[in-house]
Amino acid sequence: MNIHNTDLHQFDLRYQHTRVVQRGALNKLVQSISQYGQQLPVIATKEKNGLVLIDGYLRFSAMRQLNKDTINVQVLTDSAQQALIHYLGQLQNNLHQPIEQAWMIVALIEEGMPQAKIAPQLGRDKSWVSRRLSLVTDLPDEIQQAIRQGEISSWVANRIFKPLARANAQHAKTLLNVLKKHPMSSRELARWFSQYQTANQGQRTLLVEQPALLLRALKTKDETHQHEVLQSGPEGDWLHDLQVTQSLIKRLMKPLHRLLAGQSTQQIDVLSQHFTALDQQYHVFQQQFQEVINAYRRDPPDDSTTPREGNLDTRNQPTTQTITQHRTSSDSSTAEEKVHSRKVAAYHIEASRTLLADKGECRTDSGNTPS
Repeated sequence: MNIHNTDLHQFDLRYQHTRVVQRGALNKLVQSISQYGQQLPVIATKEKNGLVLIDGYLRFSAMRQLNKDTINVQVLTDSAQQALIHYLGQLQNNLHQPIEQAWMIVALIEEGMPQAKIAPQLGRDKSWVSRRLSLVTDLPDEIQQAIRQGEISSWVANRIFKPLARANAQHAKTLLNVLKKHPMSSRELARWFSQYQTANQGQRTLLVEQPALLLRALKTKDETHQHEVLQSGPEGDWLHDLQVTQSLIKRLMKPLHRLLAGQSTQQIDVLSQHFTALDQQYHVFQQQFQEVINAYRRDPPDDSTTPREGNLDTRNQPTTQTITQHRTSSDSSTAEEKVHSRKVAAYHIEASRTLLADKGECRTDSGNTPS
């Protein structure tokens, strides 16, 4: 392995734009190099004007941040184009983000390599190259630069900024400028975009200029809903689901005539089968509901001792086996107590009969009613 210690100023960083700045990884690498030194050389290829850096842009940035003048480098004999193809085709480059791979492919095309030749040299099919290129197609330069600087993710760029830029380029630029000052997570941006899509033009302008205002409002709404859920308990959730079900049924009823008009007998049979399945499920639900309601009406629970479902502290509750054993023991004790009670009652009845018989004999002998 041909490794040299070379001055930083001798490097051509022409492919730096194909990498995303990873600030967290850069800080960790700076600490590692300052403590242990450079462990792996960067990879470059030699040209007339110097060394073209192929792999190791993060290490190069770390050495610069540490004010180092030189860096260990492995020099390849390939051309820069062939070296980049080899680097992009290596299995380890799966660690790179897809959009970084897309930028490398774009760089190869801009240097004169036909797109049709890139796929076979990478050991990939043409569709893989096309999918990668689609990540940067129609993506404004400002958005791509924001990805490179780590200001937004490639997911946000393609799922939010690309469709936003197609619909309203000015809104995309405005939102990007806001995010540079007030970053938002991918989850927050996804929720923001779902609201933007359903808003009118006037509302969209406000949403773009003050996205955090919408998120605060949504957060307040979520907290209010959570409070209402806690207040209403499981019965509130159940009633809400019941109302949703009623609304769905009404929605299903509206297009019935239009839905069935002109349908073939076979298609009507398919729809009927699905409806029958729903109808059967409803009848099962109706039967269970009536059974539970009737059971509670016959034997209502003691509200003072019956805890509401969902409020049990399971750590202090008996297991199912313990409850079953206790119930069996309790049932056995109850049976024994009933037998004993019947025996005692029979004894007292017999004693009463004997006493009454004795008193009757006394009345016959004396003719007087005893006091």
